[in-house]
Amino acid sequence: MPADRATRVRAFVDATGGLPSAGYCRTTYVVSAFANSTGQSAHGGYTEAAMDGIARTTGADGMARLAGYRLSDVDGSVLGARAAAKALAGVDPVELPPGRYEVVLEPTAVGDVLQCLAVFGFNGKAVNERRSFVVRGRRSWTRR
Repeated sequence: MPADRATRVRAFVDATGGLPSAGYCRTTYVVSAFANSTGQSAHGGYTEAAMDGIARTTGADGMARLAGYRLSDVDGSVLGARAAAKALAGVDPVELPPGRYEVVLEPTAVGDVLQCLAVFGFNGKAVNERRSFVVRGRRSWTRR
């Protein structure tokens, strides 16, 4: 399996068209279990394959990420081409004046935001230790 992962990273690097680039590919098997003092319990497992890489140009980076349940779900050449296109699109950026702008985030970026909120914000232990932005009893967010 290490050779299969390395082949995908090589395909990523080759697909960037000679841009400085790097990437990694991982495979994981996760087992989770839950039990409580009233006798309830559950457990299960799943596999995951993921690849993450970056391509660079002068002044711009392009990143691509993909995950699936099988290693065959991850195509390094597709990700490399995507990262290179993003890096090349960022060359010669235009400066915008300060203000409010709508942004469109890729699904992986939205996933990162939601994962951080789940791990660091909506975490019962963090709430109890007052490390979370969640405040018990507050019903809504306040806008600044």
